[in-house]
Amino acid sequence: MSEFLTEEIVQVAVCKCIEAVGEAAGRLLTNVPDFCALHLELELQDAYRTRNRLAHGYDSIDWSDVWIVASEDLPRVLMAVRLARNDFAR
Repeated sequence: MSEFLTEEIVQVAVCKCIEAVGEAAGRLLTNVPDFCALHLELELQDAYRTRNRLAHGYDSIDWSDVWIVASEDLPRVLMAVRLARNDFAR
């Protein structure tokens, strides 16, 4: 985490990745709401809100919170996405 907190380029890169996940979540919420309602474990609303917070509140970002999202929340959600992807393909 120390490198993340001191390297601005790493912070920007991580934020862009989190924003991309949030943007995809927003599109899923809009385009396939029934699927989203069946898969609350994907935390799509939270992902979209996080995207908006990073995209529009960049002047007051708590980098420790971003680190938690990137290192704890995203891996858990990505595992849930892999499991739900099989359901979506049916």
